[in-house]
Amino acid sequence: MDYKMPKENGIEVAKKIRAKCADSLPIIMLTAYEADALNDKAKESGIKVVIGKPLFESTLFDLLVTMYGSVEKEDVKETAPDTGYSFDGVKVLLAEDNDMNLEIAMNMLQ
Repeated sequence: MDYKMPKENGIEVAKKIRAKCADSLPIIMLTAYEADALNDKAKESGIKVVIGKPLFESTLFDLLVTMYGSVEKEDVKETAPDTGYSFDGVKVLLAEDNDMNLEIAMNMLQ
């Protein structure tokens, strides 16, 4: 989720999600602001990771590998899109109100 949203910030929303969902559900927050400055408040509200914007495909890949598996650097080929790693069964909730950002995010996740 984003830190800055129209009605509530990501930390407030994370607290509400955490009150209803198990601690095993990872919550990831993106921010255009200084991610390190939000880490303490984010952790207290149940957010697992805070990452800065813009979100690059390599950052997303590294994040998913860190959370759901392990990758040896030499196994990842810079030019090959198919790394041989599977994220089968991993579910991601993506909510975006900007059509272009939604298309970019969907391509990154695919």
